[in-house]
Amino acid sequence: IGMDQEEIKKALAVFGQVDSGLNRKHEGTGLGLHLTMGLMELHGGTMVVTSEKGKGTEITVTFPKDRVR
Repeated sequence: IGMDQEEIKKALAVFGQVDSGLNRKHEGTGLGLHLTMGLMELHGGTMVVTSEKGKGTEITVTFPKDRVR
């Protein structure tokens, strides 16, 4: 639960996964956050990741007003 700054960088990278152990509890390709970040940039929006090791992670995406219908 939660990530430090190095783990956040890793999670945002293409195919980045913080839990790389052989006994991972969650599956995934490591593309979701990277794709979301790219889409937000294309729309002129932002994606902010705040996290505290041992507490949790919050990801906030904000679209510019003119991109929302």
